[in-house]
Amino acid sequence: MKLKIITILTFITGITFNGNAQLRFQKTIDCTGNEFGNMFQSYNGNLSIVGTTDATAGNGNDILLMTTDLTGTASSNLYVGGLGTEFGTAMYIANTTGETTIVGRSNGFSTAPPNVQDVFAARLNSSGMPVFAKVFGTDSIDYVTTVKEANDGGIIMAGRVKNNDRLDGLVIKMDATGTIQWSKNVGTPYANEVIYDVKSLGTNTGYLVAGYSGVNTIGLNDATFSLLANADGAMQGTFVFGGAGDDDARMIIDGAQGKFYIAGNTRSFGAGLGDIFLARFDVSNFPPTLDWMKTYGGAGEDAFTSAVSNGNGGIVITGITTSFGTGGDALAFKVDTAGTLLWSKNYGGTSNDAFQSIISDGGTGYTVLGYSNSYGANNDVWIVNMDSTGSTGCNESVAALVSGTQAATYITPPNMPTLDFTSNDIVLTDRVANFSPSSNVTSENALCTTVSVNDAVNSKTIAVYPNPSADMVNINLGENAADVKSISVYNYLGSKVFETATDVNKSVYSVNVSNLAAGLYTLMVTTNHKPLTLKISVTK
Repeated sequence: MKLKIITILTFITGITFNGNAQLRFQKTIDCTGNEFGNMFQSYNGNLSIVGTTDATAGNGNDILLMTTDLTGTASSNLYVGGLGTEFGTAMYIANTTGETTIVGRSNGFSTAPPNVQDVFAARLNSSGMPVFAKVFGTDSIDYVTTVKEANDGGIIMAGRVKNNDRLDGLVIKMDATGTIQWSKNVGTPYANEVIYDVKSLGTNTGYLVAGYSGVNTIGLNDATFSLLANADGAMQGTFVFGGAGDDDARMIIDGAQGKFYIAGNTRSFGAGLGDIFLARFDVSNFPPTLDWMKTYGGAGEDAFTSAVSNGNGGIVITGITTSFGTGGDALAFKVDTAGTLLWSKNYGGTSNDAFQSIISDGGTGYTVLGYSNSYGANNDVWIVNMDSTGSTGCNESVAALVSGTQAATYITPPNMPTLDFTSNDIVLTDRVANFSPSSNVTSENALCTTVSVNDAVNSKTIAVYPNPSADMVNINLGENAADVKSISVYNYLGSKVFETATDVNKSVYSVNVSNLAAGLYTLMVTTNHKPLTLKISVTK
């Protein structure tokens, strides 16, 4: 496999923040074809993107890898594929090693039978060099839609496999070198099952997978989540919830104090043709109990794509809407821990536009990745940076979402009917994957750039030095010192990694960041009046 050109995809540390006002923006990136941004992550002051492009010299769709800085300016791009079609669907970057794992699907390799789709998986080290790259599957249609770090530092991914003219969920566990340790098809003998997300529950605990099943226990398709054993992926139990129509679970979201959330799509409840749902579960005891299920939508079709917790208890959800805007618009809205709608907006132009992935900066705003057909000749990668209220400066409107609490049915073992939910071993065949990566010239279109008012006010009230830093960060609180209640630091995923225990009450406070991984963080100073925020960069 010719992968040495993948070194183009490097993670360069060069963006630092000194407390200047935060620029919010919308930008599209074109590689001369149709480009779709599917998932991204922030690392070392850059955005690493995986998606799909057809600007590949006649070879159909290929996997697109792109790196930009935090303003969306591209520093590298690469497409990888064979003679058929390849799609990049998901990725993650390991905090401890900086290695990037990318997954997708492929049917472009000569050793595979005709009309077969296989799983694509590759891992790059922190310098962009390949650790491994593989294509594998059955002689059918197999692909994965999500990948995460496993609870032992390996790789866990999930999707679907075609099994005797039915669809089953597919879960694959790899070690860090790409060796498959086990692979399972998850489902029933009677209906179609698909898995959309997987979550590690910790060492020796297992995994939670979420998706849907067509077993008609409650309605047509039911939202499901299943517990799998840690060592070998054996089934421990499947939980089903929903209504009389179609419901599918798309994402598992961490909550606080023994809670987790599952988000997805529903045709059983809501205001229109299809709504987005959010369900909260209490996992402090087994089996988990359903606290509530709420829906969000309009008169048209509204579909879930991604979500992120902002580190302060709230959740921002993205999607696609035909209820608001013209054509199909991107959608974003925020809810609190009780599912109460705080704000909602649609984004885009006269053609189809979609958000696919979102990350939080720890409380001051969000960056969203997707694709847009409104602002160029083709579909382009679309990067949007918004403040904490969803404002970006252009191409946005208030979306008057209707929210409601739904009386969902929730069935847990042992009350589940005997439907034979199982996870069984499935053999995956390695293919000969002889493709050559290439790169394209990108062009960028800045749709708007604006300074967030709240950010501009906050940034003038505190100072941080040195920034970047490898050990100690000093915070000059100035006139705010007497009002400061706490100081917190959040990573790019919105997780809190540091917090003072008591009132600060001094003009200069020092934070030790030597134990944090290199990368971009948000510093939040909580006062008696309003939180003050700015960026800090940790180097090694």
